Amino acid sequence: MLSENSPKLEHTLSPLTACTNDLQAKGFTTNFKVEDDVLKIVGSDKAYQPEQIKIVNFFRFEGTSDPGDMTILYAIETDDGVKGALVDAFGTYANPDIDKFLQNVHGINKKNTNTQVTPEDLANDHSQDNSDPKVFENS
Repeated sequence: MLSENSPKLEHTLSPLTACTNDLQAKGFTTNFKVEDDVLKIVGSDKAYQPEQIKIVNFFRFEGTSDPGDMTILYAIETDDGVKGALVDAFGTYANPDIDKFLQNVHGINKKNTNTQVTPEDLANDHSQDNSDPKVFENS
């Protein structure tokens, strides 16, 4: 049990975990995966085509000690109101199935910058641009 003097839990979480928890608190509670060229709800046969979803926001995380430790978290909303998250590696280790699926999503919104990002932008390396998408460094 935590007392008032206990350190806050958020300080012990990785940035990816803290961001995931924040998204869940905002209603993005479903876990998604890409399989057979569709977005599926994990543990369900429910599937969505690229035109049935929108990327509400996304966040990129970089490990400071391991360049291979790069992750991107997508906040997704479907046309029937399901909200959830999809996690992928970024760069060299990105899942080609997820990349192929995202190439067919027509618009990807980045709330923090008031810009619209296309799937082609995500395919490019943003390692020199820390403003879009939002980059967090893991310590």
